[in-house]
Amino acid sequence: MSGIRHSLRTVEYARKLYEAGWSLKRTAELVARGLGVPEPSISTVHSWVKDGALDERRRQQRRRQRQTTLSRAKYTVPGHPRSPEWKFGRMRYLHAHGIDAATIAVLMACDFDDDLSEDEVREAIELNRLPERWRGVAA
Repeated sequence: MSGIRHSLRTVEYARKLYEAGWSLKRTAELVARGLGVPEPSISTVHSWVKDGALDERRRQQRRRQRQTTLSRAKYTVPGHPRSPEWKFGRMRYLHAHGIDAATIAVLMACDFDDDLSEDEVREAIELNRLPERWRGVAA
């Protein structure tokens, strides 16, 4: 998206042109020439003139934004130092999503170079406290 906000006048003009039989591409060109505004993209014109297209476009934009937000929220480098509290929160999250203690131990080893045993993971989750070896350790 370009970030250009088109006026209601622009949208209405595009609708009239399209209803008069112009193609989406030609409508975009005529809008720019007729109103002296930047030429809207064909997908923008489509969202203005087709029923339901604007809602679908917004759904797609929200989906892309969620994916971007989620990808930025994840750690970017395996082994990147994280606080013990953050790693413990990750263990609890994995457990809450049905991941067993043995798999969590493997994931912690792969992602953070923490060689916790399955028993240490299970105990930490059951007692809801940091594993013994992480207590008093700063990242």
